[in-house]
Amino acid sequence: MLDLALAWYMDAHVLDGYKFLMQNYRDGDKICIFGFSRGAYTARALAGFLYKCGLLPRDNDSQMPFAYKLYKRTDAEGLQLCAGFKQTYCRHITVEFVGVWDTVASVGVLAGRTLPFTNANRGIKTFRHALSLDEHRAKFRPNFYHRPVHTEALAAEERAQEEAVEKGVVEALDEFDKASSSSAAGSIDKKKRFSGPNAPFRKKTTERKATGKSFAPELEDEIITADVLEVWFSGCHGDVGGGSVPNSTFESLANIGLRWMVREVIASKCGVVFDPASLARARIDASPERTPHEMELDDKDCLEPIDDELVKKKMWWILEILPLHFTWQDAQGDWHTDFGCHMGRGRRIVDPHPNFHVTVQKRMKSALKYKPKAVWTAGTEVYVH
Repeated sequence: MLDLALAWYMDAHVLDGYKFLMQNYRDGDKICIFGFSRGAYTARALAGFLYKCGLLPRDNDSQMPFAYKLYKRTDAEGLQLCAGFKQTYCRHITVEFVGVWDTVASVGVLAGRTLPFTNANRGIKTFRHALSLDEHRAKFRPNFYHRPVHTEALAAEERAQEEAVEKGVVEALDEFDKASSSSAAGSIDKKKRFSGPNAPFRKKTTERKATGKSFAPELEDEIITADVLEVWFSGCHGDVGGGSVPNSTFESLANIGLRWMVREVIASKCGVVFDPASLARARIDASPERTPHEMELDDKDCLEPIDDELVKKKMWWILEILPLHFTWQDAQGDWHTDFGCHMGRGRRIVDPHPNFHVTVQKRMKSALKYKPKAVWTAGTEVYVH
């Protein structure tokens, strides 16, 4: 319960995933990460950790806590230290696929947690996110992805970060040597630090400045623009990510999002190989396209009841009537902070053209007279498979 309320073990969950990769990764491996709810946030945080700090060589357990502290730091000195740490000790890692179901904006129910590069990460090749149209609890606001902020203030901040790196990366590495007494790589001469395939770090920064491209000190030369798709589905939190009904239930809203995610994984060619027998048991076709068989299953599943926790468990209303701080991002990418009582309001969809799964339209046109609890500008939605 404490983990649910305060997200005390979030750091441990991220570090566990990082340690597994550190111990098992081999050149040529493809990394794919999946998660639901808080696990979705953990998946995105792990991808962000890999992007900002890179992956340590095997058996560097003692360096993991230090690397994680650098990952969480967002001050100028921390960014410089992290850039030097990654350049010197870690390998650059690309995540092939991140698939998440209904990432919530506040990982802890009572105390929210935020980590860098969970909202945008150019080190992810393909990002897929299934979102709930009907979840409306105060502490289950959706955490959207890939909303760049285009403001003069941000441009000025990026320029300041660039100048800081240009001036101080070498000095930052000296500070790192002093702070790290048990480095696996040992002390490295400053001139040698910037030799080899990753050199010269400062020259790359200068080249970016000359071309007018923004630069953040934690980024490497190889920048990959993620293929991002977020799709809204009927149902509440557990109806989209699973867990709202017993495993033995034959038809469920959660089946729709699962089939969609499997198709996206197959279409991305990210390297995941599914067990044919397991797919058959789940009535999922091993195809990147939505087959007639799956259309028939979707048409049945989309009419199943919605599992609303605010209706089933009245204790959730305590957080609805308590005045709380919360943040949200508009369609222009600007963040806002509000304070007040949530009172079970539906989610606000800020995307000017949100992607709805076709089964949402099917449910709306059915005898159920379904109307999603989410709030958006009617007629702007795009229906996708």
